[in-house]
Amino acid sequence: MRSGALALTLAVLGAGCRNFDAPPATLAVSPARLSFTAPVNGADPPSQPLLADLRGSGQLVWRAETDVPWIRVAPTEGTAPAVAWVTTSQTGLPAGVYTGHIAVTAGGATVTIPITFAVTAAPTLTGRWAFLADTINVALTLVESSGVVTGSGNFNAPGVPRRLFSVQGTAAPPSVTLTLTQTDATRITLTGSLVDGNEIDGVLNGGTFAGARVLLFRQ
Repeated sequence: MRSGALALTLAVLGAGCRNFDAPPATLAVSPARLSFTAPVNGADPPSQPLLADLRGSGQLVWRAETDVPWIRVAPTEGTAPAVAWVTTSQTGLPAGVYTGHIAVTAGGATVTIPITFAVTAAPTLTGRWAFLADTINVALTLVESSGVVTGSGNFNAPGVPRRLFSVQGTAAPPSVTLTLTQTDATRITLTGSLVDGNEIDGVLNGGTFAGARVLLFRQ
């Protein structure tokens, strides 16, 4: 009996030891998805971290692969835990929403991370703009090509003859810098920012203007 009891005790202890064995190494990747936004022909969006983590004990070597060329990962392999940096490139992509994936593989398992990339249409100053106030009205007709802005416009104030001007300048959204040259050669600068593609928040300096704020709206 004592021999049988001892055997049973050893069997139970052996099973218990097996239950307390460390779990095998497995891969966990976070976050579960990534999203990026960039304008057409603009700067690529900032990189975002992707964590290849280790669950359990041991060593786990991972490798990351993409299924579209506009997703970039660095590094593409390593030993977990580690951080890979992900970004997207809008070069050659027209405006639209794109989807792709990063597949992270380790220990025979693969975790797939969906990537969404919104390429937005580049804002442009081309069009008609107007600012209306009690003291002065401003009207602009602009044409933008590759960041170079040309056009014409006028200042119209109560009791004062309309003042016509030509426009030369540059736009690197959101920054806008324009020179308004009146027919009498007076030069006035308009510097400001393009807001939401439909509003120029700017300041006039030169001539009779000294730090006059104007809000020009697309017509």
